Amino acid sequence: MMTVRTKQLELVALLLALAVISAACSASAKNEPYFGKVQPPEGQTLRYITGAEPQTLDPQYMTGQPESRIAAAIFDGLVEYTEENMKPRPSLATNWDVNDDGTIWTFHLRKDAKWTDGAPLNANDFVYSWRRAVSPEFAAPYASLMYVVKFAEPYNNNSAFVRDPQTGKYATEGDLERAGTNGPVSFTGAEPERFDKAPADGAKAKEKYFFVPADADDRGKLVNGDPAKNKPGKPELARFLQGKEFVNVAKENVGVRALDDYTFQVTLEAPTAYFVKLLYHQFFRAVPRQAIEKWGDQQWVKPSHIITSGAFKVEEWSPYEKIVLVRNPAFWDNANTKLDRIIFPATEQLTTAMNLYKSGEIDCTQSNEVPPPWRNQMKETKKDYKYGPYLQIEYLAINTKIPPMNDVRVRRALNLAINRQIIADQAPGRQPLTAFTPKMDEYQNAEGEGYNPDLARKLLAEAGFPNGKGFPEIEQLYNTAESNKQTMELVQAMLKKELNIKVELTNVEWRVYLEKTRSTKMEFKGLARRGWIGDYVDPNTFLDLMTTASANNGTGWADAKYDQMLLTANAETNNEKRMQMLRDAESYMLKQQPVIPLFVGPSSFMCKPYVKNLVPNLLDQHDWRGVYIDHNITAESLGVADLGWRSRFFGFLNR
Repeated sequence: MMTVRTKQLELVALLLALAVISAACSASAKNEPYFGKVQPPEGQTLRYITGAEPQTLDPQYMTGQPESRIAAAIFDGLVEYTEENMKPRPSLATNWDVNDDGTIWTFHLRKDAKWTDGAPLNANDFVYSWRRAVSPEFAAPYASLMYVVKFAEPYNNNSAFVRDPQTGKYATEGDLERAGTNGPVSFTGAEPERFDKAPADGAKAKEKYFFVPADADDRGKLVNGDPAKNKPGKPELARFLQGKEFVNVAKENVGVRALDDYTFQVTLEAPTAYFVKLLYHQFFRAVPRQAIEKWGDQQWVKPSHIITSGAFKVEEWSPYEKIVLVRNPAFWDNANTKLDRIIFPATEQLTTAMNLYKSGEIDCTQSNEVPPPWRNQMKETKKDYKYGPYLQIEYLAINTKIPPMNDVRVRRALNLAINRQIIADQAPGRQPLTAFTPKMDEYQNAEGEGYNPDLARKLLAEAGFPNGKGFPEIEQLYNTAESNKQTMELVQAMLKKELNIKVELTNVEWRVYLEKTRSTKMEFKGLARRGWIGDYVDPNTFLDLMTTASANNGTGWADAKYDQMLLTANAETNNEKRMQMLRDAESYMLKQQPVIPLFVGPSSFMCKPYVKNLVPNLLDQHDWRGVYIDHNITAESLGVADLGWRSRFFGFLNR
């Protein structure tokens, strides 16, 4: 039997040994090419920090990047992007056709796709899913993404067609224009197409239909005005609508149909250059009708209820801890899926994530998970710091509905008082931004006003607040994260220094932040930190945010001219002309200053050298099917002394 004295001596020896090893490791850590442990986990398990606790696993309701990466693993899309260049490639759709004018897209689906309950996945699932996505009852935050689809917008907005009961004809915008204020009222529109029926060869309206609210009270407000919302009426519509019938836009009017079980056809409002790029987005992925109708919109995503279609399926969801996915053996491309398991730990704390990474508890992080003060050194010294271009902007949304933020002079003053270079210098790769779009191929973004504190003070004085006198205290809302806190503190200090404005910082968790900044809520008194990562590689993914219909606008700014500029640009088939038209729209919006652009961020994250096929890309989205753990790496091949001394040392002690 070992004596107490012997035990004490061995404990002292152990502590001394640990101290020596720890000191040696600390001394050599600065020279190590990787940050922390580089020993692969057992098997094909990837541990990836995607960010905060997911808002939901419903791909048609989620809005954040943390959720979207999980959705890409558990829900298959018509198309998927390639890991390196984000170009679309076939997935559930093996191929597709487009008609001559670019308004009808026909997708040919594979016949071996299944849901995880064994049911076949076919064109009818897409019809159901896309109708659900824009149903007014569901109120999806991303519904405006589908407004390019025929009649999706009026259906989502609870609108109605206007029909003349005498002739059976429907009102078009051209009819309204020709009638004017005193001219004869004559409707010329054919019966609107229903997409639950086979395509018809009959007459179709040559002009856009004219829509009104389906609700009678709302129609009254359209004609007579809405004092509560300070909206003027349109009394000239009274005679146009008198004695007419109102036919609600139905889900069957939305331009999606199943030509057969494996042919899904989409009819667009107009040619849309970026349409196929949209389809990677989780919003366009099919959802399981059988689960939703059984459990409801809220409960079907519970781990015991959820039915999915991707390369992985949900095994566990421990709220605020982790989501665990396992390989889906019924997936049509299972033979080419390499990982057996993906674990997504939930954390909003950057230092916590980095400590987990260093100790080997996780293998990769999402972009921008490295704390800003660390990034310069990481970039210079660590091979597992991954870095590349990124379609990501940071900006401040201004609540333009409240005074004095409803004064464009005030909004311009706030914008001009901010020195973006100082903010950008806090992390490598950041670029100051006065536009609302990052640079991308074929597009030259517009430029707004930059740092000019003298002009800022002049504009604020013109608005009635010389040297900030009388300016109310405003709020600056942001979601919890160390990098966000640092940026918001810099903005707070700049507004105080240059304009003598007092700003209160308010931080909330991710899910609360998403709700408070939605266009229908806007529960912040002044400014809100906003970040946007492109949903697809096209300027419209940013510019569409500021349309009246966007649930992610979050500023209260609505401008019919801007909306029309985007619609016209996106119907243009000449790419060079379209890009110039988009630039004009961006320039117009920036002059109204509903937002304050701050910077463009790079894609920068940590990833262990044994994780293969996971690389920086423009959207920070990944092809999880191709990712794998390389167990053939050696300390010699990596240029390190040891893959993970701690595991072997403590393993020896425990023998």
